[in-house]
Formats: sequence, structure tokens, C-alpha cells
Amino acid sequence: MPIPHGSTAKSAGRRTTSWVLGVTLAGLALRIVSIDTRGLWLDESLTVKQASQSLAGVVQTIAEGVHPPLFHILMHLWMTAFGQGEIAVRSFSVLVGVAAIPAAYWAGTRLYDRRTGLMAMGAVALSPYLIWYSQEARMYSMLFLAGLLSTAFLALAVREDRAHQWWGFLLWTTVGMFTHYFFAFLLVGQVAFYLFGVVVADERRLAGIGLATADFRHPWRLFADVKTLGPWLACTVVTAVAVLMWLMRSVFVVSSDNALISSVAGSGLGYGQEGARLALRFNDVAAVIVQMTAGFHAQGTMDVLVAMWPFTLTLIFLLLHLLEPGTRLTWLLLAAASGIVVLLLLGQWQGQVLASRYFAAVAAPALLLAARLVARLSRRDRLVVIVLLVAFSGAAWFDQSYNPGNVMRYDNREAMRTIVAGWRPGDVVLCEPYYLDSLATYYLPASLKAIGLPLHGSATHLRNSSDEVATDMTRIVGTSRRVWLFLSFQDITAVRTDGDTVQRWLRHNGYAVAHDDVLNKVELLRYDGALAGAPSAPSSIATSATGAAAPASAGATP
Repeated sequence: MPIPHGSTAKSAGRRTTSWVLGVTLAGLALRIVSIDTRGLWLDESLTVKQASQSLAGVVQTIAEGVHPPLFHILMHLWMTAFGQGEIAVRSFSVLVGVAAIPAAYWAGTRLYDRRTGLMAMGAVALSPYLIWYSQEARMYSMLFLAGLLSTAFLALAVREDRAHQWWGFLLWTTVGMFTHYFFAFLLVGQVAFYLFGVVVADERRLAGIGLATADFRHPWRLFADVKTLGPWLACTVVTAVAVLMWLMRSVFVVSSDNALISSVAGSGLGYGQEGARLALRFNDVAAVIVQMTAGFHAQGTMDVLVAMWPFTLTLIFLLLHLLEPGTRLTWLLLAAASGIVVLLLLGQWQGQVLASRYFAAVAAPALLLAARLVARLSRRDRLVVIVLLVAFSGAAWFDQSYNPGNVMRYDNREAMRTIVAGWRPGDVVLCEPYYLDSLATYYLPASLKAIGLPLHGSATHLRNSSDEVATDMTRIVGTSRRVWLFLSFQDITAVRTDGDTVQRWLRHNGYAVAHDDVLNKVELLRYDGALAGAPSAPSSIATSATGAAAPASAGATP
């Protein structure tokens, strides 16, 4: 007896719901089970420090920085409700990252078909790259979600021109721009697509059949020729005005020495960072692609994966013919994902841009394209690819989560626990570079204050000359017999040099290393005084007596 059509549809709907629910729960499990395998790193501690202020304080602080305010405002509300523990502050990103799983299914299904939706959903759930940033108390999982939904709503609005689709496009585009300024690389691609792929293409089509009404003398007639031009322009202008109003407050009202302007005009990314300079950074480009596809691993593994770039390019070229060139949707996704290429090129001038977290927004349309490629394979080939990708993603997730040598893991928590366990009254705790004090504030008890060097006290400049360091160290150390020194980012020349200057002062004044922990990306030393106490007057650092500055331990590189 044949099964009624309605029953078949209901059965398929139940299966789909089961798949979506199952994959979403699997993605949640992968994010939760390994969320505590590493402590907070510097940027996460800055999130906690900034978001733990009053709401007005959050806005004021962010206005003086390099990010838009939305994520930090939401984190302030989240931390008010759930606290500041490691899992608590990371769980907001987990929530957003898990929400991206059914969102990817919806986008793939609405733009293409159910099969593409399933591929996209699975890719988001299992991607080591997206799992990592779903476990980090930063804005990157939110940036990916905004990029995914902004692009999907634009595609639907151009195709169907419904009011709720334009509202969705406006909402998620605004969310993206107020989450991270690098969302602009996605938005510029969307704008280019609309101008050339919709406006110019529709005008040419109408001109070909004699129905075009716009010309240089009557450009407003474009609104009659291109029906979606009005709502698209309105959405784009509203977002642009909102961002401009924030920038006016941030850049021109809050501070004349704005960090955002500094970061655009020069290196501006903080003490010790490289200035902008033109260079060929091919390996860094390959590393970004590896991180976006395979996640983060020990340096040796990353080097092997980077060296496989010819195989990766060959695989991409073999699959490109499945992209359905010529369709408007494919051109939209390609234009939106073109920000990847723009960022990679920009990275040849400003090396700090070549960090995969900055690619989160433009990764969203690229993921939809990849899902479409797999969905268009034959049933047999698709099954083989899915099995291989699931196995590869599972192995990559496990190694990323549990390998203590992960290149993105900083053992800050372990170092701080050692300080707490070994601290005695009268000990002095120093951090180098100075901005590590946010980590110390997070992990150390309130009664145990760490001092950041080489910026200390009321000075407004880096006090890294020998005399300035000697003056500060004499005042800070006083008569203490034990000094803890917490070092990180020692691969940055300026940071390592200043750390060596501090250690040279300690050795010159009778202190010797009594404890040395070389952890992943972190070194923790304890210097014990051989004398009754440190000198009561500033003691110069005689390089001639101590020789050249000894480098930090080889393993203490970030």
C-alpha cells in the first residue's frame, strides 16, 4: 500500500529535525567537553577586565580602544548574570557558536537545498577553527554568525525582495559592524556584488530588451529599473550612519590620541609590535588557510600542514568546476568571501593582520561555498568526502584541545597557580610585558598584586632604559628577598630586551634564579636575593660587569 504524500513529507521533516538537533548537540558537546583544557590568554583577560566595569565604563573604555562596543556590552550583561569564572566568560561564545550550527543549515537550505544545508551545518559543528573561537571569550564566533546571516539574508532579499529579509540583512550587518571593524571586508564584497551583480547586470538586461529607463541625466530612474535598489540602499545607509556616529564619538570626541587611528596609521597594535612594512609573508598566508581548515596544533604539525599547500591548491582547483559559475548567488558568495584575498594581501604590508581570527566574517560565505561543492558531488564521492572530513576534523579537534604544545595555548593559569602556591609574605611579583597585569589581576588573589614592567607608576612612557629600570626596580623590590618574574611574548624583540634588562638588574644586585618553569608560551622565574635585601638606592645596571643580556629560556616563545 503506497504511503500518502503527506506522511512522507512529515517523515522527512522529522528526520531533518533529528539531524539538525543531533548535529547541534554534537557541536555543543565538542565545545563544552574541551572548554577548560587551557587557561585564559591575554585578550580574554582584557575582555573580562573591560566588561567587568559599569555599563557606562564599558562604553567609555571601548570608545578609547580599537573595537566597536557590542560584544563587550553583551559580555558585561552576561558576566553580571553568570560571573567571571573561566567557563562562565567563555560560555557566551559557546552559545553563539552553537547557534551558528542551525543557522548554517537554514542558510544552506534556503539558498540552495537541504543537502547543502546539512553539509554547511556539519562543517560548522565540526570545524576545529570555529570550535576554538567558540571557546574563547572574544567576539570572533559572533563575527562569524553575523557574516553568515548577513550574507544569507542579502541573498534571499535580492532573490525574493521581502520586507523581513531586508530587516534581517539590516540587523545582522549592523551587528557585524558593531562586533568587529573587520566585518567591513565582508560588507565591501557585498556592496561590490550588489552594484555590479545586480544594478549593472539588471540595467544591461533591461537595455537589451529596450526597457531600461535610467541614464546619466535621469539616474534616479534606477530605482524603477532595479526594484531592490531602494531597500538595499536604505539598509546600507542606516548601517553606515550608525557606525559613523559611533566612530565620531570614539575617534573625535573621546580622545585625540585614539588607538583606532594609531592602528590604522601605523603599527599601533601595542608595545613591541612590528611597524607596517612591505614583505612577502607566504608562509604566514599558508598558515592562515591551515588554521581556518585544520585548526591549531603544535608548531611541528603546523609546519607540515603549511608545507602541504600545493596539495591544498590542487584539491581546490579540482572542485571549482562544481561552483555553478554564472548564478547570481554564487557570485554573491564569491564577492563576500573575496575579503579573504584582500586581508591576505593587506597582511603583506601589516603582518599582524595575518591572524586567522580576523577572517571570521569572510569565512562564513567561504564555508557556504565549500558546503555547496561537497553537496554537488556524486552520492558515492560525497560519502567518501564526508567520512574523511569527519575523521580529519575529529582528530584535529582532539589534538587541538589536548596537545599541550598547541601554538595558540598560553599556560598562564598554570604559571599563576605556581605563584599562588609558592608565594610568601614580602614577595614581589613582576610581569613583563606590562599589559600582562590583566592576567595577573584575573588569576591572583586581590591581596597579591603583580606589577607590570616596563610601564609602572605615573609614567606615561615605557621606562626601558637602564637608569629608569634601576630606579623603578629599587623602589618596587625594596628589601624583598624573593622576586617572581612572569614572562610572555618573548619572541618580540622589544619585549625580550626589556625583560632581559630587568633580569640584568636583579643579577647585578645579588639575586639569582631559584626557580625556573618553562611552560608553553610562558616562563616563570623566581629570583632569590643572596644579600639581606635589595639596595636602598638606585643601582645602575653595569652591562660591562655582567656581560650581554642573557636571553630568556628557549622554550618561552609565544
